[in-house]
Amino acid sequence: MVLIDAIVPFGDAFAVLTHGGSLTTALGVHVSAASLVLLTAVMLLTERPAAGSVERPAASSSRRVGAAPDPSDA
Repeated sequence: MVLIDAIVPFGDAFAVLTHGGSLTTALGVHVSAASLVLLTAVMLLTERPAAGSVERPAASSSRRVGAAPDPSDA
């Protein structure tokens, strides 16, 4: 989803250029923002879990949402 969000600043840069804005503004503001969004997307997509961390699956429960906790679960 973040990768797709990088399209928006490129569109903004195009709008700046086609409506009389300067190339410096388009590149300096919007393309740099798009680059940061792309960098964030790459880092999120290539993230690896830490060496000592173990993910535990969430306990499945058939309780209703908002129901009082069952004391036997503790």
